[in-house]
Amino acid sequence: QSSMRVLDAVAVIKVMPNVIYGKYKIGQNMRAENRMDLAEKILKRNSLTAKETLKIMGFEITSTGLQMIDEPVW
Repeated sequence: QSSMRVLDAVAVIKVMPNVIYGKYKIGQNMRAENRMDLAEKILKRNSLTAKETLKIMGFEITSTGLQMIDEPVW
């Protein structure tokens, strides 16, 4: 038995979830101009998920740049 009683009451567990659900808010409360600015910054960052994020936001990358093709109903 340990001389530290706290350690006698400690247990370590490992949790491995099968599924994780989440929620996202991407400019949902912004005006259209501010959403366009946000979309341009996301595109400029060029992360692995940038194009998918823009699609969720309702934007499409065209030859002339970003274009809002859908105004999602949040």
